[in-house]
Amino acid sequence: SVQLVSLSDRLVVAVAVLSNGMLAKRTVELATPLDDSQLAVATSVLSARLDGAAVNDVVNGAIPSLAAVAPRVAPDSPAVAVVDEVLGGLAESLADDRTELYVEGASNMARSFEEIETLHRVLAVLEQQVVVVGLLRELIERGLTVAIGSETGLSPLNDCSLVVAPVMVGTDRAATLAVLGPTRMNYSDTMSAVDTVSRQLTRALGEGDQPT
Repeated sequence: SVQLVSLSDRLVVAVAVLSNGMLAKRTVELATPLDDSQLAVATSVLSARLDGAAVNDVVNGAIPSLAAVAPRVAPDSPAVAVVDEVLGGLAESLADDRTELYVEGASNMARSFEEIETLHRVLAVLEQQVVVVGLLRELIERGLTVAIGSETGLSPLNDCSLVVAPVMVGTDRAATLAVLGPTRMNYSDTMSAVDTVSRQLTRALGEGDQPT
């Protein structure tokens, strides 16, 4: 789904929720003013062109054409010009902030939580890539971090703890490693394991980045 919010006749905020649940947001300064009716047309066309699109589709321009989804809309209309500007802006934002979430061992959590309702809530959160990525990004700014219960900021994870550590390439963070488990987890062992693996990955990526 897509929403265009007009801040002025030349400035709009575009918010798109892609097929994998990822949220893309971009403020776009328009070349020409846009009235409410044109904004509605632009929103409709954008929604049609982005329907079912994933991140790579938007970044690579692999989405349906105007003619395919809205053949009655004139290609030279102001609304179409806005659509092109917004698509370009969203593609740029997503290319700059493309993030993949990999989850392993979720099936093992059945042994970690006594109440099935708690397990269902945790698994539901893990299915929301945008939520998980945002949480990890916030926590990792502090380096190796432990978030216990409500410290995660997500009520479905109140019975959980997160241990996270960065994976670096030079001075840039290339990835984030995290372990999610019950609050009764062995923190010393988990923190040591996460730190060790993150260091090994950092070293391996650094060696792979060396010229041959």
